[in-house]
Amino acid sequence: MKKGIILVINAVGLFSTFMPWFSLPLIDEGKGVDLKWSVIPLITLGINIVVFVGGKYRSSITSIQLNILKLTSSVALSWGFFQYFNYKNDILRMGDGNIIAQFASDAVRVHNGFFIYSSSCTFLILIGFLLKK
Repeated sequence: MKKGIILVINAVGLFSTFMPWFSLPLIDEGKGVDLKWSVIPLITLGINIVVFVGGKYRSSITSIQLNILKLTSSVALSWGFFQYFNYKNDILRMGDGNIIAQFASDAVRVHNGFFIYSSSCTFLILIGFLLKK
């Protein structure tokens, strides 16, 4: 049951990378897959799925699996927040930091895909600490 919950949360995190994350009203919309180094969350969350499906499904969760879960989920969450700040800074750099670029950077909207992605990574980290042996 515990492995099933972890796999479902991983799948939700993977599917949320294909949803819209950020948008600049009337100009641009960025999905998690469209961002720089978008292969990182796919690999890190994919590692979690391989680690938990690769062993016997009925066996108990080992401490090595929990450490891998915490590490890969932390990397994926850090990448997501880095991409948010990178998206805002790219807009500032396009306008050389003038007042219009600052207003445009402040107008960046965060969509459901980013919230789902960051919450699934956070839940995986929490599960890794709560199931500690």
